[in-house]
Amino acid sequence: MTGRSLATVPLFLLLAVGCGDRQESPVGRSASIDRVRTEGPRDWRQLPPSPLTPRHSAHAFWTGTEALILGGWPPSACLPDLHCALPQPPALRDGALFDPRGGTWRRISDAPVPLGPAQGAVVEGTLYLEVFGETPATREPPTFLAYHVTGDRWEDYPPPPQTEGLSLAAAGKRLIAFQGSHESVVTPDFAYDPSSRTWTALPRDPLAPSFDRSMVWTGTKLVLMALDLVASPGLEEPTLYRAAVLDPSTARWRRLPGSEIAGGYPSWFWSGGRVVNPSTGTTDGGTANPYDRPYPYGGILDVERGIWEPLPDPPSGYGPYRDLTVGGGATLISAEGWILDLPAGTWQALPRPVEGLYRGEAAVWAGDRLIV
Repeated sequence: MTGRSLATVPLFLLLAVGCGDRQESPVGRSASIDRVRTEGPRDWRQLPPSPLTPRHSAHAFWTGTEALILGGWPPSACLPDLHCALPQPPALRDGALFDPRGGTWRRISDAPVPLGPAQGAVVEGTLYLEVFGETPATREPPTFLAYHVTGDRWEDYPPPPQTEGLSLAAAGKRLIAFQGSHESVVTPDFAYDPSSRTWTALPRDPLAPSFDRSMVWTGTKLVLMALDLVASPGLEEPTLYRAAVLDPSTARWRRLPGSEIAGGYPSWFWSGGRVVNPSTGTTDGGTANPYDRPYPYGGILDVERGIWEPLPDPPSGYGPYRDLTVGGGATLISAEGWILDLPAGTWQALPRPVEGLYRGEAAVWAGDRLIV
């Protein structure tokens, strides 16, 4: 373990962002909502006690109406990125849903397998989860699970034709499984149709082969962000993001102009009608191989016009609370600890909620609020 201890109580907090822009429904509003709302933006509030036991490295998702928190490890377990002596306690299988409007929790059924290292995406109220086993080093075959919020039930769903190195993303009524990198081999990306329980290969994109690949759904189209697969990325010149757009109605890709955004932080979100990476830092290549100028790690893509834009005058240095990278609505949080209000073009430091909150926290946007 490091010198930072893990929390010994299951503490959940909420950051309200722009709540004044939305109207609360008068129907079904409980008294407990006042404990989780805030009079002003960017103010933390502690949530009502959850039914979950203490844990770290849990998984958090937004179903559209509730925040779903599940899995992770008990406090006695080592963080997944640290090397600890075995044996480790098993990962947890339980979870709970939190309604930010009603301020209430409810348990869900336990998963059929321990929910340790995993990734997932929510499609029309169903969480699709790829579970890798207890640790990435075990190389166990992944388990593919679907959790249906309506009905509170788990089931297996068919894995894609090939499973190595896949990442998951939601795209309307379909689940996308795409290669995070072509460094080993170029293989197809796939779309899953829950109604027919079948996978279909996507047409090969015009950016392949590439790495640091991300896919973002705009509501009508699928946007691919990727870096050129070269022998020594960033050694003599910056490796810059490129983009392509897939129109599902025609099954054709459209390549967009290249960007001036350097690779290193593949954190892209659909926010405010554009694809945005809120990373605030820059790279100049260092003293050994300096570039002609600093290149930003973050930026904005207007998909329809095919135009790249810089972030609004990003701040330098770090905010008080680092290492969360999330986006929701028109607000984003950078890993450097800054809140970006995209329509206003302004930044604000992300305040640290409590001193007892350390590594291993889970975070998710819940409508116009951030739950940690």
